[in-house]
Amino acid sequence: MTRHRSNETDFTRKRFFCFRTTCTMLLQKTLKSVQLHIHSLAHALDQREGTAHTAVTAGAWTRARAKLKHSAFIELNETILVNEFYETAQVERFKGRRLLAIDGSVIALPSNPAIFKKFGEEKATNHAFLRHCALFLAIYKILQVIH
Repeated sequence: MTRHRSNETDFTRKRFFCFRTTCTMLLQKTLKSVQLHIHSLAHALDQREGTAHTAVTAGAWTRARAKLKHSAFIELNETILVNEFYETAQVERFKGRRLLAIDGSVIALPSNPAIFKKFGEEKATNHAFLRHCALFLAIYKILQVIH
């Protein structure tokens, strides 16, 4: 955990959005509003752990996300999710093949020199301005359910 904090003092105080809860919230996909998702997660944790979280705000969520380095998700993906899944799972197949769905989006990035160096830039459709973009791809295993 310590190598994935933005600052050495991050996640040291006892708060609702500890390192584990922050990662859990980020990994959960939801169509709910942020505040409703926070409320649902707090309620589930209260029932499981016998605690009482009364006022968890969207602002607390924003601050907790900012404390995480991106490296937390790289390690989570490489060492836990992928290895664990493929070592233990029976991969479902459709007519002998894995069934995957791919979804992609272009993400507009803030304009600064570090982002330009990493991602380059692209002329907007009307060629009036330059923008910085990244391509996000998500691959979904349609037949596989991870609990």
